[in-house]
Amino acid sequence: MRYPSPEHLLSELATRGTSGTREKALRLLGMNLPPTLGPYKRKSRESLLRRLACDRRKSAKARLEALADLLNAECPEQIDGDRETLAIRKPDPKLAAMLDELLTGSGVSRLSDVNDLSMEHFARKYDTDDIALLNELRDAASSIQFWQGYFAHDTSSPAATLVPFLYGADNTEAELRKIGEAEVAEARKKLTQHNIPQSLW
Repeated sequence: MRYPSPEHLLSELATRGTSGTREKALRLLGMNLPPTLGPYKRKSRESLLRRLACDRRKSAKARLEALADLLNAECPEQIDGDRETLAIRKPDPKLAAMLDELLTGSGVSRLSDVNDLSMEHFARKYDTDDIALLNELRDAASSIQFWQGYFAHDTSSPAATLVPFLYGADNTEAELRKIGEAEVAEARKKLTQHNIPQSLW
């Protein structure tokens, strides 16, 4: 039997269960994940944990705990086994320096608050690829703020007026929330993969 990769499982679990379960799955997505789990001996503890992690009939929390246990064994240097949280990792030094300069020069503390004019001015100093990455990260951070503002019913959020045009005025809030959760999960994954602290989103 072929089992899904850890990245596939975590991406799925990042959109299911409680907010705590989703948050933990997103943190784990920031690890350098192995491409596969195993191989394990039949009926071994690891084999049973893998089966549980892949069983969609089980709760997202139980599946994530099983998967985290396996990843702790596969990547012990990356996870604190007692707290099951990621070890603190810093962004790439070049990216960290660029982020610091961008935020300082723009006079803001979060990527989502950097406007297009500040980005254009900053872009003159760096390579196209570097700026493309920063724009991706800024868009990801903005997506998180966009949907959080919408579902908090923040009337000052652009989401409150743009969402009906983007997704249709007839969409129910439940349908919009499903879209929002998927986009936020993808945005968090991108930011986490580059080790961007949540305080900068």
